[in-house]
Amino acid sequence: VEALGFIWKDLESYKNYYNQFYKSEPKDAAKYEVMVAYLKPLGAKDYYDVLKESEAEEIENFSCNELLSRAQNVKNIRYGKNDSTSSAGKKICEACEVVFSSNENRASYDGYLYWKRIKGILDEVKDIAQIDNNKIKGDLFVTELEQATRNMVIAKRIFIVFCTIENIDFTLSEAVKEQKYAKPLEANRQPQAAP
Repeated sequence: VEALGFIWKDLESYKNYYNQFYKSEPKDAAKYEVMVAYLKPLGAKDYYDVLKESEAEEIENFSCNELLSRAQNVKNIRYGKNDSTSSAGKKICEACEVVFSSNENRASYDGYLYWKRIKGILDEVKDIAQIDNNKIKGDLFVTELEQATRNMVIAKRIFIVFCTIENIDFTLSEAVKEQKYAKPLEANRQPQAAP
C-alpha cells in the first residue's frame, strides 16, 4: 500500500473511508431501494432511464424543471394504460416528480446512485475474492471505480481500503499503480468525495 503512495497512519481513517463508500447507506437509500422493484418491469436501471426518449439521450444533464416536466409527460403518455407495466411506470414517474422537484432532492438521489454504483463494484470484488481464495487482480475494478468516481486517486483508495478492511489480497499492474489522474471526462455532477 505504501508503494502506491497511499499511507494513513491510523486504522480509523481506513474505517471512515470504508464506511463512506461501502457500509454507510445514504440518508434516503431505503426509500429509493423500495422503488427498484418498480424499475424492473420497465427494464430501467434508475429514474433517469425511465424518462429517456432514447438510449443515447443524456437526460442526466437536464435541469430539475425539465426532468419534472418529462416525468409528468411520460406518466400521462407512456404509462396511461391500465396494466401492470403502466402501474409500475406511474409509480416511478410519481417518485421522479418528488425527486426532481428540487435540487436538494435530486442531489440526494444522485448521491444514492453514486453510492450504489460503488457498492455494487465492491460487492463484486468481495464475491470474486470468495471464489478465488481471497485473492484478486484489481485492475478491472479500479478502472470501474475510476469511471464511477471520475478520479483515479479516489478509485485506487476506495479499492485499497476495501480490500484492506475485508482482508482481501490484491494485485495491481504497474500501469494502474503509476496512473495518478483519470483521463479527462465531461463535467460530472456526481458528488466527489475528498481523498
